Amino acid sequence: MFAFKLNYNNDTSNPAVQKLYNRNIAEAFWKTASDNAERGYGYQYDNLNRLTNAMYAKNGLITNAYNENLSYDKNGNIVSLGRNGDTDPQMQPFVIDDLTYDYADANSNQLAKVTDSPAGNDNSGFKDLNKIGDDYAYDANGNMISDKNKNITTIAYNHLNLPKKITFGTTGSIEYIYNAAGQKLEKIVTDDGVVVNTTYLGGFQYKDNVLQFFPTAEGYVKNDAGVLSYVFQYKDHLGNIRLSYAKNPTTNVLEIIEENNYYPFGLKHNGYNPPNTSLGNNDAQKYRYNGKELQDELGLNLYDYGARNYDPAIGRWMNIDPLAEQMRRWSPYNYAFNNPMRFTDPDGMGPNDIIIWGSASYKQTALNDLQKLTNDKLTISEDGKVTIEQKGGSNADKTLSIGTDLISSLIESPKTTTVEQSWGDNGTKADSGMDSLITSKGPGPGTDSTVKYNPNGKGETIVNADGTKGRPAFIGLGHELAHAKENATGTRSVKVNDTKIDPDDGTKGTLTESEIQVRAVDSQIRKEQGVVERKQPYN
Repeated sequence: MFAFKLNYNNDTSNPAVQKLYNRNIAEAFWKTASDNAERGYGYQYDNLNRLTNAMYAKNGLITNAYNENLSYDKNGNIVSLGRNGDTDPQMQPFVIDDLTYDYADANSNQLAKVTDSPAGNDNSGFKDLNKIGDDYAYDANGNMISDKNKNITTIAYNHLNLPKKITFGTTGSIEYIYNAAGQKLEKIVTDDGVVVNTTYLGGFQYKDNVLQFFPTAEGYVKNDAGVLSYVFQYKDHLGNIRLSYAKNPTTNVLEIIEENNYYPFGLKHNGYNPPNTSLGNNDAQKYRYNGKELQDELGLNLYDYGARNYDPAIGRWMNIDPLAEQMRRWSPYNYAFNNPMRFTDPDGMGPNDIIIWGSASYKQTALNDLQKLTNDKLTISEDGKVTIEQKGGSNADKTLSIGTDLISSLIESPKTTTVEQSWGDNGTKADSGMDSLITSKGPGPGTDSTVKYNPNGKGETIVNADGTKGRPAFIGLGHELAHAKENATGTRSVKVNDTKIDPDDGTKGTLTESEIQVRAVDSQIRKEQGVVERKQPYN
């Protein structure tokens, strides 16, 4: 029902698209059973790996019908965006957006106004409805507080910079209720006096206290007047919901419920393969780009990522990056380093990756030590993002299955691991301690980690299996990354084992189950490196 393919360094079907060897995606192709047509994009990037052009093709013919092209300033702010769409012909494309971005001043990252030229269509894509003065205003924290194009007159925020209430002129409002950790619990939409309450409870979603659906690994289960039924979904490499289908209870035949295809920065294609069945659930079908909820009430049209809200029509966040201090070379409002085909931003706080933070020399030293742990060839950007440049191709004299899996799983995880310099002991801190924990009900949702790593630390107090002490510094890095993996997967246990003795200091009943597990991984890494193994805790 759905087929999807990515090309990197393969021969390209578009002569304007180059083979790429730096992990950027050169082409993407897809086909669905809706019409069995092969559609796809060829991508171009600038020297900073920012996406500049996505060229659309159908059935092998470059039609440009859904092209998207962008240009940027030095901070990564978008300064222009062009977009075709609304029809899927084999002939002349139709321009829906020809946008120019204006900022508060030459040194500002805050968007003041977006102008759609006469070539653009105000009924599709970005809707340029304000023709006088600036479109946007911000509070002292950098959060957007008004949007004249959407008739948003005020946005009030809580102490976590999450929106509490969005007011739309005199027509209505959207209110949000969160728990202490900032997780959304309730959305209250008032539209011309009609109030609709949506409740979020651990994935279960209710409207006016009636269960609508809950997610499963394969899609979701919908509730239709008390009758539960499965809806299955296909996702792409970014977690985008591409196709939903279910069995028609009357005909017993599988039917496509919805098909979603996207511009690179997340706006949905219109003009072909519309939904033709009522088997789905309207609330569940709002989860689309990156698997996030599209809040379309009252024309808001923002995706809720948790920590921030994203506008796919302009490719920017409405809130400042909570981790802006770790991304100082990038605009705090841009999305996924302006490379949305390669990166995702799972919660609005930072694209998933291993990030090395510190001086240029520290970054290189830490990268070198990371490289010792894996057979994959790694590379690092100026901003400290570590990515896999080539599967295999490194440390060919060793089989590093444990270390390779550890590094690749963290790079590909939806959680971010940040490595920072330590001048003392190593350590790993979970950004959200509760989310990192495993409970009697199973793994937690997982969380980001900060690893403090001293490349000069030799672990002089660590006892080895042969009675010696110490270990190479990079082994210590592997140990901390194993802790980070537990945090990312929600499998960290703080339960203390009362019977085990710590061979490093001879104490009994001081080690957590997580530390015991990570020390076992530590020894596995040492073994494949040809380093003396660590002495394990004993009874």
